[in-house]
Amino acid sequence: MFSSIPPVAVEDEGRNRSQQINTQLQAWCHLGFFDHRTVYMAPDLLATDGVHLLQKGKRILAQELAGFIDRALN
Repeated sequence: MFSSIPPVAVEDEGRNRSQQINTQLQAWCHLGFFDHRTVYMAPDLLATDGVHLLQKGKRILAQELAGFIDRALN
């Protein structure tokens, strides 16, 4: 199981590279790949810096990750 590399809100070369790595990891990983890109990009979940999650975002990410782990183990 792998978790995707979180994107950043700023469009730059680093963001593009993280997307490339995530695509490669997802293709390589056959057991499970947790892509939390949509969680990070949802409105009102990121701090104003566009990188760090607010408390609500952390809670949702934790719930999504717990569900992913539960599905993978059962």
